[in-house]
Amino acid sequence: MPTENDGGEPSGPPLLASGGQIDLAGPGVDVYSSWVTPRKYNVISGTSMATPHVAGIAALWYEKTGQGALELWGNLTRASFRLRASSPDVGAGLTQAPQ
Repeated sequence: MPTENDGGEPSGPPLLASGGQIDLAGPGVDVYSSWVTPRKYNVISGTSMATPHVAGIAALWYEKTGQGALELWGNLTRASFRLRASSPDVGAGLTQAPQ
């Protein structure tokens, strides 16, 4: 969860591309991840890092509640940590795992 120390704001550049609506945010900057051999690990940024994080949290909500898609979506958006950045950039906020 963001803290006062990090300001609760995304650390990447502002979004410039137009396209689909952003609904939820996930950590996607400087994420330590597996990589192709021989390197094995790398630190990378982008949607390819944030998307699996949000999908994993959605799976945790499903495991906890067993809810269908609409109810699950409601939990994801309601439980998100609101960020100070504008909604077009971060949607409902930073997705949070169930407690």
